[in-house]
Amino acid sequence: MKKKGKYQNAIVAKLLLCALLCPCILGACGGGTASDSTGSGSVPVTDDPNAIVYYIDSENGDSSNDGLSPEKPLKSAMKLFQEGLQPGDTVLFRRGTTCKDRLRLKVSGTAEKPITVGAYGEGDAPLMKVTGAACALTLIDVSYVIVENLAIEAPTGAGIWIDAQNRDITDVTVRNCTFNNIYYIEQYNRADMSTGPSSRSAILIGSIRGGTNSFLDYTKEYKLKNVLISGCTVTKSYSGFMFYGGLNKYIENARVENCVIDDMRGEGMIFEGCRDSVATGCKFLRTCKDNSYYMAPAWFHMAEDCIIEKSEFGWNITDKDGMTVDFDGGSVRCTYQYIYSHDNARFMQNCHDADVHGPNKGNTVRYCLSINDNMMNSHGFVGAGSSASLRNLSFYNNVLINSATFYLEHYNNLLWENNIIVFADGHTLIEPYSIKTVDNNVYYGTDHVPAFDKTGTLADPGFVGGDLYDIASYVLSATSPIVGKGRLIDESVTEDIAGNPITKDSVMIGCFAVTGDHAGKIEFNPEPENILEIGTKEELVAFAEKVNAGEFYHTTKVILTADIDLGGMSWYPIGDQGKNQVGFSGIFDGQGHTISNAVIATDDTKEGWYGTGLFGTSTCGVFRNFRLVNFTYDGKSSRGERYGLVVGRLMSGVIENCYIEGKATGYAAVGGVVGMAEGSVNIRNCVVNVEVTTTSGTAAGGIIAYNRYGECVIKNCLFTGKVNGGTMKKNGALIGETWKDYTRTLITDSYYLDDGNQKSYGCNGSESAHGVIIETGSGALGRAEILKKAAEHPLYR
Repeated sequence: MKKKGKYQNAIVAKLLLCALLCPCILGACGGGTASDSTGSGSVPVTDDPNAIVYYIDSENGDSSNDGLSPEKPLKSAMKLFQEGLQPGDTVLFRRGTTCKDRLRLKVSGTAEKPITVGAYGEGDAPLMKVTGAACALTLIDVSYVIVENLAIEAPTGAGIWIDAQNRDITDVTVRNCTFNNIYYIEQYNRADMSTGPSSRSAILIGSIRGGTNSFLDYTKEYKLKNVLISGCTVTKSYSGFMFYGGLNKYIENARVENCVIDDMRGEGMIFEGCRDSVATGCKFLRTCKDNSYYMAPAWFHMAEDCIIEKSEFGWNITDKDGMTVDFDGGSVRCTYQYIYSHDNARFMQNCHDADVHGPNKGNTVRYCLSINDNMMNSHGFVGAGSSASLRNLSFYNNVLINSATFYLEHYNNLLWENNIIVFADGHTLIEPYSIKTVDNNVYYGTDHVPAFDKTGTLADPGFVGGDLYDIASYVLSATSPIVGKGRLIDESVTEDIAGNPITKDSVMIGCFAVTGDHAGKIEFNPEPENILEIGTKEELVAFAEKVNAGEFYHTTKVILTADIDLGGMSWYPIGDQGKNQVGFSGIFDGQGHTISNAVIATDDTKEGWYGTGLFGTSTCGVFRNFRLVNFTYDGKSSRGERYGLVVGRLMSGVIENCYIEGKATGYAAVGGVVGMAEGSVNIRNCVVNVEVTTTSGTAAGGIIAYNRYGECVIKNCLFTGKVNGGTMKKNGALIGETWKDYTRTLITDSYYLDDGNQKSYGCNGSESAHGVIIETGSGALGRAEILKKAAEHPLYR
């Protein structure tokens, strides 16, 4: 197995270039300053001659020492934290040591004499590591405290808990700290936010007495003001920075700046019950990895006048939410601005407005750049929850690239101006019902301007060019047909996404206020430079194991270099079938080679298995140019798997130019190619010779069993097999069941073998299918005619 290419280095180079071109979002591209894992000691922040500096060395210290010098350190800080500190004092832990105490500070500093907790000496940051359901550091009812230069781990607990339970508190700062392995355990429920230890968070600010489900009627008596989290890094943890302020919004003036949150099973950050709070210059990467409940990388809930800005959101992929922009219930006058968002499940969704949360109104999204944020199920790009509307949203000067499912239905009094929308192939557009202002928007990659936009322009926006992930590519060229046609929406907004000044004369359509020289057409779907070659059975098995261990391969093209005979083995699918994994997200190119002879395994003992096939689960995957021969299901499971010989559960993606042959027998949602399709799924130029059988009354389809959400396209395909079992209302030679009214299924130039008992598509258990099904130039063919067409396929033999 061999890797080659310089894709990762190229991305780093692009982001460094971006930092030079875009000083405004330097924090988003370059991250914070949290890498103070090695260095020198903290410096006391007061010059009070009565203040004391205490030294703690958990390895070489002694409780009989006075702790007043590095030569005579204390072994523990527990007594100091409980009763021995005064305003202005400093407690320093020696670098390179591990403290296992559960520390709770009971003394406050003052504005002039804060209490400081930090590090001294040389080497790695001192590690505060606690075991059990505990916090490493608890700061309840204390003010004017600075915590800095520490590393924190809590494998079954939480990091820091800051709360006001018996008095107002103010001015608590956590800076330049690293949090790793904070409850990095797969979960099936939302964390209990009633206490720090139960929160699974790097930092819990506030609490919800009674647990997570009590927030709707929970108010706080005491205020928590001026919390600052700066230059911190959170990795391999459950959740990052969780602000919970209750219905009366008792958290005020919180600030999160220059932080990196990467690899979270849960959420990155929430401003809940907050007022006048800001997150700026941060990275929210690879969050929301557990699919057990609805979560997002960084979101608002019951918040007022809060901002998330100048930050990067990337690779946040989950079956449920996972969107960059999320104004949940009770969000009022909150803003996302200057955001670089890419490769997320969705850009904007779940803008929920329910009376129990309070009104959701007056929010803003502006000067954001979104790339490939649309590849998941159920209204995956811009949209509000179907049960209610988002009121008075202002959405302007944003650039959205590769929009597949574009959902605007539940917006009330929407301002929609100066946006550039570049649609993906096979996109779906659901339009709004209540518009306030629509003007100066540009659409590209579609055949019509949306009906709600009476003044919109259908045109190539004329970006300067470069490549898909280079932010500077989306500056308009000086020769663009839309230069100078923007309208100034808000005079208080004085800069664009790159920090360029905005004036009435310089405002543009899109997220930049400047023009540049044309450098070439952007390739919106570039081939990744990172290549993984597979040519043996052992290499294919090793690849499967890495995907099932959590590697998405989202920047990799996997290629077959030889035919692979699996020798009749029991095949464990590539991409963990559980509901808590994304699966494979790269490109799998067979280069005309064959994978043959395997029985696809199932396992009733594994909780939540959803996808069974060569690939179990895939998000945004591309599969092409291979033959799959003599693959079968064992058909033994009675659970609710989704069976597809190529992919069991495909959450947006493409399957093209393939030949598939075998037997598919299963309990639920059995497809010759895909078991369950969600989001934007395109299957084209394939020949499928599979006998499909369902052992229950659920869906069966020769190509796709079940279109659950979004849009499925079947184009230039042939099905030469047979569909058995189930009910005819849910069986189809090309597609079986279509589940929701907003699903779309487009069948073009695709045919199936006429055995006198098949039809193109099934439905939803009623006499007419749900959603929209458009069939063009397709239908049944006799055996001789369809085999003649199949023989023209380059992989048919």
